[in-house]
Amino acid sequence: MWKKELEERIVKRHLIAAMFAAVFAALALAACGGGSSSSSSTESGSAESGSSGNEETASSTSGEGLNTSGKKVKVASALVFQAPNQELIAEGGAQAAREFGAEYSTAAPSEFNSTEAIADFKSLLASGAEGVAVQPYPPSAWTKAVADAKAEGVTIASLNSPAFNIKNWLYVGADEVSLGREIAKLISEGVGRDATGEVVLTQCLSGSTTLSDRNRGIKVGLEEFAPGLTVSSPISTQGINPTAVFGDWQRILETHSDAVAFTGVCTTDLPAMIKAKEKGSAEGILVGVDFSPPTIEAIEEGVVYGSVGQNGYQQGYITTRVILEHLVNNKPMPEGWIDSGTTPATKANIKSVAELMSSVENQVEYYKPIDEELFENISEHTDPIGQVRSDSLPLPNDIGKRQYVPGG
Repeated sequence: MWKKELEERIVKRHLIAAMFAAVFAALALAACGGGSSSSSSTESGSAESGSSGNEETASSTSGEGLNTSGKKVKVASALVFQAPNQELIAEGGAQAAREFGAEYSTAAPSEFNSTEAIADFKSLLASGAEGVAVQPYPPSAWTKAVADAKAEGVTIASLNSPAFNIKNWLYVGADEVSLGREIAKLISEGVGRDATGEVVLTQCLSGSTTLSDRNRGIKVGLEEFAPGLTVSSPISTQGINPTAVFGDWQRILETHSDAVAFTGVCTTDLPAMIKAKEKGSAEGILVGVDFSPPTIEAIEEGVVYGSVGQNGYQQGYITTRVILEHLVNNKPMPEGWIDSGTTPATKANIKSVAELMSSVENQVEYYKPIDEELFENISEHTDPIGQVRSDSLPLPNDIGKRQYVPGG
């Protein structure tokens, strides 16, 4: 049942993406003589919210249960590329907007492009967004745009990728070192705690502290869970372009064909790893992050041992709700870091994870009690921003303090 629902959802998204691209392409060309953004408007409930085209708008006028003032606002998310986790971020943001009766928009380039993403961010502001959740990567590129928006009174918070150079704001994202340790735990389960051999690590964006922290977590975790394994230095791959990453993984699996495990810490890695392994002879297990449709199917079939989700829905929902609580209900904006948690999955629980992801309604039902507890006293769940970077702190002894395991 879950597979049919997921397939239907994917088809629906593709149709909506095409519609958004076609409609706004004409509007953008007419307004400014060119440009790469795509957008469309629709009433809430008639379309999926996601990072489609470049920009999508949903008037979330239903609900309003959390809106205690009756104030109507516009909010948005500005992301740096499109991927399944980013679609989940947009779905979480749209759900928060529905609960406040707010208008919600999301924008993202089709492939990683910070310049285009910042241009989209400015377009969202020009369209009247009073609060925006941003994915500020690389941080240095976003400093001025965020500072200018805050100076104009726009409420800004960040998600998925921290920006330590921007002060006095909120970040919502996973504990990246713990996420890496979760990957290490899956590897040790897949190959055995007493196994020997090479584990191949990669990094798709050089200089990303988020990805470096994940790889650091993997290395430290394997020292604990499977100390006989030899961990490679991370091999650089070509960003998050799916075609280029597939070519990289073909070469990696061929060059390291005797490795016992391969892992990529970027959301685009596992789909490329799956295709590359189908065409090669490497026998090592595959472990990575997030749950694209090919990844879900590959875990179910045993092609991929497991994956750890970043909980994109939670990142989008929590960040957007915090912004709306401030704009609509006049609650203070927290400053620091809220851990959005992670979701590990293997063949044992992948059907439950896929069912959770197959509809927004399922995610709302699953996360609602978790989020209500969080928002009852949000300050208790907000840590200093410096704790996101664990290289200057003691390593965590546990596997994520906010880990969710549907069906586990």
